Amino acid sequence: MRRLGLGGSSCAYVTVGTGIGVGLVVNGAPVHGLMHPEGGHLCVPRLASDATYPGSNPDDCFGGSCAENMACSVSLAKRAGLPDTSGLAKLPDDHPAWEAAAHYLGAMCANLVLLVSPERIVLSGGVMQRAMLFPKVRKAMQANLNGYIQLPAVLDPGVDNFIVPSSHGNKAGMVGAMTLAVEALKRKRGGASGGASGAAPCCPQRRGPKLPWLLGGGAAGWTPAASVLLAAAAAGTIGLVLGRTLR
Repeated sequence: MRRLGLGGSSCAYVTVGTGIGVGLVVNGAPVHGLMHPEGGHLCVPRLASDATYPGSNPDDCFGGSCAENMACSVSLAKRAGLPDTSGLAKLPDDHPAWEAAAHYLGAMCANLVLLVSPERIVLSGGVMQRAMLFPKVRKAMQANLNGYIQLPAVLDPGVDNFIVPSSHGNKAGMVGAMTLAVEALKRKRGGASGGASGAAPCCPQRRGPKLPWLLGGGAAGWTPAASVLLAAAAAGTIGLVLGRTLR
C-alpha cells in the first residue's frame, strides 16, 4: 500500500475464482499464525432462495454456508446451469447468479471488517473481472453491517476507496510471489525488508541488464539459498503463466 501511495499498514486481499482465498497484512506484515488464513470459508447468511442450494461443496464449513461454497466460480456456474466456469464470461450482468455472488462476497467483507478491521479490502481473481460486481459488493457489505460501523471508510462515498480492485489485475498473485521472494532475499542478505522503517538496503543497487526491475539488486554475491528462493519464485510465476495460457 505504501508503494502505491495509499498509506495505511493493513489490508485484506481476496481472490475469487474456483475457490476464495484471503490474505491479510496487519501492521505491515503478512498474517500467518496457526496456519495461513482461510477467510474464504467464513460463515455467511444464506439468501432465502438458497435454503436448499448445495453450492459447489455441501460438505464445506458451516454445512456449506460459507463464502467459497456459495460464491466461487464453480458455484456460480452451477447456479447458472453451465457445464463449467468458462461460460461465466458470457453470462449477462443481470443474471441472478451475480446478485448472489455480491451478497455472499459482501457478507464476507463485513466479517473481515468486524474481525480484522483492515484499512482496505482488495478483490481480485477471475470472478472479480466482472467490474459491475464492485458496487454491488460494497452495498452488500453495508447491508450486512446494518449501520453498526459508522466510519467514513465503509460509508458512502468512502466505501468506493475501501473495497477496490487490485492495481495488478489478475497478475496480483504472481507479483505477490515475486515480492515475497525479494523480501526473503533482502532478509537473507541482511538488508531492509521495506517495512515501516524505510531503511535503505545494505547493498548498493547493481541492477543487471537482464534482471527484472522488481529484483532491485544484481546477482553478484548471491548465496545458494538466495538463488534457490529466487528460482522457486520464478518457477512458480512461469507455471502460473503457462497454466493460464494452456487452460
